[in-house]
Amino acid sequence: MGDITRSSFAPANHYSSVRQQQGRLWLDAEWNEQADIERHRAQVSMLDVVGADGAPADAAGFELAAATILQGTLSLTGTASSSGWTRAGAVSGFNGSFDAVATIGAADGWLVGDAAAIVRWNGGGSTVQTPPSGVTADLHGIAAVDATHAFAVGDEATILATTNGTGWVAQTAPTGIAGALRAVHFVTDSTGWAVGDSAQIIATTDGGTTWTTQTTPAAVESDLHGVWFADADHGCAVGDGAT
Repeated sequence: MGDITRSSFAPANHYSSVRQQQGRLWLDAEWNEQADIERHRAQVSMLDVVGADGAPADAAGFELAAATILQGTLSLTGTASSSGWTRAGAVSGFNGSFDAVATIGAADGWLVGDAAAIVRWNGGGSTVQTPPSGVTADLHGIAAVDATHAFAVGDEATILATTNGTGWVAQTAPTGIAGALRAVHFVTDSTGWAVGDSAQIIATTDGGTTWTTQTTPAAVESDLHGVWFADADHGCAVGDGAT
């Protein structure tokens, strides 16, 4: 460490400088403490300004950019592997996050995300669709039955539906349903389920005209993030805590 008398710097003292006194011998300890005060001030200032996640501009490791859509193919050859991915054009005017996608065939579908964003994606193009007036909640899940019927769910127990593929209407969740609905699945254009916070599960058999609350097993209170049904009677839901 070198031939020094002592190291007297202590951040907890909150000293801003070392003052030299007339007639006193200037020791190495005072000089070193002043240097340590300035070094500590520079480190704290950089942390306050840049933050804990600062990184060199030429090697930051990640970058924030406009929302993008990737399209590609998934082949199954013993194990699942993705290949042939290409970058689709960014959605004009949208810089938030997409949370879910539902496809119809190989090159058609919807994406939903922040602030009630709904995008109809068709091959190489995309069209932003307008949510119902006053709906601004983040959307977390979408299910597409066919080219004209789709359902989206999100924060504030939001449920949206389209029956023509372009116009969306708001549907009403059952009384007592609150918080976020995070996933939705339909087996036909009339029969479907949505799940969300606090183990909430709701179902409809009339295309969302009416939704009813379904009962979960006792003591199950986890947030649910996914739901899928094979038919009107057999399905599963998954969520936090390995639920």
